Amino acid sequence: MRYVAFVRGMAMFAHRRISLAVQEELLRRGLPRSLSFQGAFDKTGNYAIQSDDDNDAVSVGILRAFRQHVYLADLHISEVFVYQAQIVHQALQTLKSNLLRQYGDRFDVLSYGVQIDGATWRAGMTFLHQAVELQPFLRPFGQGALSRTALSASFSLRP
Repeated sequence: MRYVAFVRGMAMFAHRRISLAVQEELLRRGLPRSLSFQGAFDKTGNYAIQSDDDNDAVSVGILRAFRQHVYLADLHISEVFVYQAQIVHQALQTLKSNLLRQYGDRFDVLSYGVQIDGATWRAGMTFLHQAVELQPFLRPFGQGALSRTALSASFSLRP
């Protein structure tokens, strides 16, 4: 099965910043034999893994591989998100369809940029370990005013 793994904080917490080459080496050397590292997406903490194991086993394998590095010794299992690649792909397609429906040609399918009042807003997804009720969020709009946007969706990524 193909998985996509997201490790929180790899690119944003200074104490966890390690080069892409080091991240890749830790995964190549440290993953159990049942997990196959397929690649990394830049140095952002996003990885492709191949395995017949379940999501939890993949998460634990990644955690153990990264904890070998002194900067990552405090990494916690709650910071490792693993999903079947097919489910992530479906969620991304749903996001893309919603953005196209709502913004039409103001949405760029390659960059995920949305043109609003001359500014480009980047659309994206975030992954949570458990389902939560999402509320519409507030974003800056115009001259200091706030406007509600209906651009929210939730997906159940675990059975």
